[in-house]
Amino acid sequence: MMFKTITAAKILISQKLFDEALNILEEIENDDNRLKAWHMKAICLEGLNRNDEAETLCYKLIEEKWVEENVYEILERIFSKKKPPKEKDEEQLPEEEMAAAYELLNDNENALKWYYKKVESLKKKIESQEN
Repeated sequence: MMFKTITAAKILISQKLFDEALNILEEIENDDNRLKAWHMKAICLEGLNRNDEAETLCYKLIEEKWVEENVYEILERIFSKKKPPKEKDEEQLPEEEMAAAYELLNDNENALKWYYKKVESLKKKIESQEN
């Protein structure tokens, strides 16, 4: 029998046993470890392709200003799985959201990377409209 601890959940995650890790995290989550458990749950949910649930947890962690682990890496993976929107000019693209989030955390290097991605996508959009 495996001990039901954060460490046990970490080991299961490292072996990509996301369901098992998620079960442990559900059982042991409490006020003291809530944010750490949410982060690990987000990793599990993303690993299980339950991306909407993982994304929701990531935004909760951001609201709580939790910075021990990089929540944005999970969001980047989730966004990269999403299909690009079909010609919706009104919709804000993930590049802008990611850049703004990194900027808020004073991570200018990553903010710049995401702004550059935004510029590139706008360039492609302009080129496709010209053709």
